[in-house]
Amino acid sequence: YQSLGIVYNLKYQELDGLFGIRNFAGLEKRGYVNAIYDEYIGTTDHRFKVGASFVALDISQNVDTLKEGRKELIPGAFFEYTYTGSRLTAVAGARYDQHNLFGGQFSPRAHLKYALNELTDLRITGGKGWRVPNYMIDNISLLANSKTWIAPTEIKPEISWNAGVSLVKDFTIFEKNGNISMDFYHTLFHNQLIVDRDAASDAIVFQNLVQSSYSNSFQVEWSYAPLKNFDIRLAYKHLDVKALYDGVMRQQVMIPKNRGFVNLAYRTRNKRWEFDATCTIYGAARLPLELQASGLEEHNQQSEVYPMVNAQITHIYKKWNFYLGGENLANFKQSNPIIDAQNPFGSQFDANRVWGPIMGWNVYSGVRFSVKQSEKESGE
Repeated sequence: YQSLGIVYNLKYQELDGLFGIRNFAGLEKRGYVNAIYDEYIGTTDHRFKVGASFVALDISQNVDTLKEGRKELIPGAFFEYTYTGSRLTAVAGARYDQHNLFGGQFSPRAHLKYALNELTDLRITGGKGWRVPNYMIDNISLLANSKTWIAPTEIKPEISWNAGVSLVKDFTIFEKNGNISMDFYHTLFHNQLIVDRDAASDAIVFQNLVQSSYSNSFQVEWSYAPLKNFDIRLAYKHLDVKALYDGVMRQQVMIPKNRGFVNLAYRTRNKRWEFDATCTIYGAARLPLELQASGLEEHNQQSEVYPMVNAQITHIYKKWNFYLGGENLANFKQSNPIIDAQNPFGSQFDANRVWGPIMGWNVYSGVRFSVKQSEKESGE
């Protein structure tokens, strides 16, 4: 019931990219070590972990004429306590990091799981998180256009406070088992580095926001097996992710507010055939404000609502699996996904407004052969 572990990691990564006539160059050197001691207090119902960590980072990045680099030294210490009872499980912890550039960061967190009854669990979580953003490599895909990058005035740690609740319940209908879960999570950003693609038609602006951005996430999922070997799973997700753009709270771009999900899976009694079909519905997402050439007026555009349908049939014969499947079977395709595609080096070129499939339906087939493991390899 006692353990001492030391985890360490060394990393060297060099990344160079050419996007048309635009260049990216990045170099990261990183060292990490973490020591953890684990023990119980009195009985194994009360456990604790204590430890220390150290991170050393040397990173440099270049995009066009922009240059950004820093060296970080971050010693830290942490403590975590876990209580395991008959109905309640609780985890509470905190860590402190001393950043050589940004000072001290204290990060508490807590997780609670309570069994309301034999079939229902309630989970509550909350805490603080932080990170130092790397705005260049984090947004490297946004180089696929002709827009100028405007760097933030300074790099600050992104700090967020988050809280959430989850309810999971098992049920039985007509002697068949099912499950339903509901989750809600709220994140409030004390400081967030956002990518403003609305500020100008010819530029992408990176800026820090102070207490002007948040995220709300709600998801409900329902699973049920009405017949033996036949499973149905339904899900719905709502994302309310907003930030302050030019004095107005707006939904973050390219994030659909609503998503729906349906999955049907069936396996024959002799386990020779498997059928699986999935349909995901993507709701409308806000697109960046675009300067229209016709009237030279800015207006808010949204993506279309579209389905993504995938299916697969698998036949199992001894060690062989033969499968046939299809992707995007509804054959939905985004029209004109690239702006001014005929002039890739022109001032209007933009390949960053792709919000849906650009290829039509696709059918595939294949064969898998299973090699039997020895008893030693399989752990039997």
